[in-house]
Amino acid sequence: MKIRPENKKRIEKLIADRRLFVGPWYTQTDALLGKTESVIRNLLYGVKQTQALGHTMAIGYAPDIFGMHAYFPSIYKRFGLKWAIFQRGVYNDQVSSNLNFNWQAPNGEVIPANNIFFGYGPGKFLSADDAYIKTRLKPILDELSRRNQHTDNLLLPAGGDQVLINRHFPKTIAELNRLLPDYDIKLTDYETFMQATWQHHHFPKTIEGELVAGQKSRIHNTCRSTRYDIKNLNFQVEDLLLNELEPLCTIGSQFGIKFPQNWLDQIWRKVFESQAHNGIGASNSDDANHDIVVRLTSALRQIKDLINMVKRQLTVAISKQTQLEDIVVLFNTNIREEHYQRSIVLFTHHKDFTLKTMNDEPLAYSVLHQDELDGGKVIVVTAGGEQEKSVPPYYRTEILVEDIKLPAMGFTTLQVQDGVAGQCDHQSAIKAQVIENEFYKVSFDDDQHLRLQNKQTRQAIDDPFYFDDQADGGDSFDYSPISGDQAKLINEPVLIDVTKSARRQVMRLEFKAQLPASLNQTADARSEAVKDFVIKTTLVLDQGEQHLKIEHDIDNHIKDHRVRVHWRTGVKDMSENYADQGFSMLTRNSINPHEANWQGEG
Repeated sequence: MKIRPENKKRIEKLIADRRLFVGPWYTQTDALLGKTESVIRNLLYGVKQTQALGHTMAIGYAPDIFGMHAYFPSIYKRFGLKWAIFQRGVYNDQVSSNLNFNWQAPNGEVIPANNIFFGYGPGKFLSADDAYIKTRLKPILDELSRRNQHTDNLLLPAGGDQVLINRHFPKTIAELNRLLPDYDIKLTDYETFMQATWQHHHFPKTIEGELVAGQKSRIHNTCRSTRYDIKNLNFQVEDLLLNELEPLCTIGSQFGIKFPQNWLDQIWRKVFESQAHNGIGASNSDDANHDIVVRLTSALRQIKDLINMVKRQLTVAISKQTQLEDIVVLFNTNIREEHYQRSIVLFTHHKDFTLKTMNDEPLAYSVLHQDELDGGKVIVVTAGGEQEKSVPPYYRTEILVEDIKLPAMGFTTLQVQDGVAGQCDHQSAIKAQVIENEFYKVSFDDDQHLRLQNKQTRQAIDDPFYFDDQADGGDSFDYSPISGDQAKLINEPVLIDVTKSARRQVMRLEFKAQLPASLNQTADARSEAVKDFVIKTTLVLDQGEQHLKIEHDIDNHIKDHRVRVHWRTGVKDMSENYADQGFSMLTRNSINPHEANWQGEG
């Protein structure tokens, strides 16, 4: 309607007459690759927009996305949707007798569902041609019949990608009804089909939770790790938008700052357009991926600008209220009270400064890094004309403060006394091969081996992580190994340095390897030409924290390969693993029982 707004009334009439169905999605999202909140917002915007046009399709319609979110049944129900229809994610034996079933979320909510076993387009080129009926249509209908033992209603979708409308469809259906007397083919819609099917039939099967089977329809599991730059950019956008910008705007609204809803709407639509099916998975052409990067980069820039604006407005208001000019405001955008122990960046006129609470109690801190910055020049207008005047240098200092308590969805203000030396120490390089805090000790020996020790349990793990590299002969959808290629281990780190302060200890390592630069011209083996490959690993232990921070920085100039990090965890029972999904913990089996006979099952 942006392109042809003159058609709005016509579209609304078609929707009202149930000749055109829209929604409930704003864009069909690959829900396993973004945050659950993004999935919810996608439906929120989609339902709201389509309701304004007259009707939202009452079906959680996900015909092509790569895997089904465990909480889809619950999310759909909460939006008032009556049914779910999807293609990918179930094993053949789960729908051997019924393609209609009850789909249950981990919280117990259930929605009636239909698996479109042959996808969303088996009827798109429907024809009354004898060869088509015998070799394509009849076998499909017979298989659908075998998999619908509790109903005679079979669903044969006639959708497709970039397919023109078949104006002869009604005529073709009439002809097929004459040629196939065992079947009564009707031209209908998904809502009518689901209403008729579930109103008059009982389906005993219940399928639970996340659906990620790739047996009948591909899931493309490994596209979840391709184009990491796009996935990382998407993570940054979601993280700042949901965990910082929106809560900050909520805090600001309590102090009279207008909530920037129009800006947020614009940002969210860029997110939805970037997370559309195949989008966040990055299984696209380079041109399409470029557009996604541009869209997410634009959203990220808007988010950061709005965060800075709201923080500035709040800080100016706090400064006026306290009648203090040199202050630091620490915000807590969490719904729970938080103990702030993160780095802060300060800009001061002098190298030395003191931090104080609002009760004038001095705060100790560690200087992690400090730079003297050129103040530049300013133009001063004088009676003799414009004159250029140098501005004194200033300082950018990154510090780590003591544990500071912050109220939920609130802030704490600190005073800065510029030019007065405070209670601080500096992060400095030392000749050591160990870092530690109250909970962990990390040591590096002369034989290039790393050891991680848990001081509470006294458990120690030698070489807790290492890397391997392998050729990738796949495409943008999936990783695919090359026959005969062996993984190359990257497991001999070099200690770069160790730095310490009163509040932080840091160890930096470097892994180096020479790897084949690419695949050969026939793409069946790796090239003889090699290039350097470097992984820089930083391990950080902060005082009082019960976790070790690890960051890997990869300088990659190698093409068509896969790098994995392997972890030795010390966990003995790995039969199950746990991860968050849908604002809760999800338990998964580590070994898929279908793997034992995957070739035989097809």
